[in-house]
Amino acid sequence: IIVDNSGAGSSLYVDSCTLNGPSTNTGNNIYHKQGYTSVRNYTNIAGKGRAIQCDAGIVELYGSRVEVNSTSDIIQVNAGTLLLDQTLLVNGTTNGTGVDLTTAGAVLSATFTTFAIATGTGYVVDGVAGTFFLYATNSYSNSAAAAYNVKVKNTISALPLTTTFTPSA
Repeated sequence: IIVDNSGAGSSLYVDSCTLNGPSTNTGNNIYHKQGYTSVRNYTNIAGKGRAIQCDAGIVELYGSRVEVNSTSDIIQVNAGTLLLDQTLLVNGTTNGTGVDLTTAGAVLSATFTTFAIATGTGYVVDGVAGTFFLYATNSYSNSAAAAYNVKVKNTISALPLTTTFTPSA
């Protein structure tokens, strides 16, 4: 299933279902061009192609599982914001990448998320200068039996989110 969310001000809501995508390393399950996409509540996205490509707007994954087995990235953010919460991202193929932030200004925010990315030349989070990774309480393996990647590209501005903020006058 390939979804092209391209209408002005459009929104897409995916709740409690399974998306089985491309069987090759090309193509996307969800191609988000603008607006808002929400993937929630035990939705499972699987295949060999990229699960999500975000070109603008906001994509949110909450309580979902995304499993891609390819040397590609699981999610590519060319512009806009990707929000991950209580989600499992799996790429079991050596040299694959989790999230790729390709353009300055792209943002990834991940909380209570598990990144299970096989070891190799890929990254858990890859990106260029001027991209941002906001994170709190994430883990980097879903199996004690396998070694998983914990690399975040050093060109990204990685900012830990804290649970306590100090107000100022």
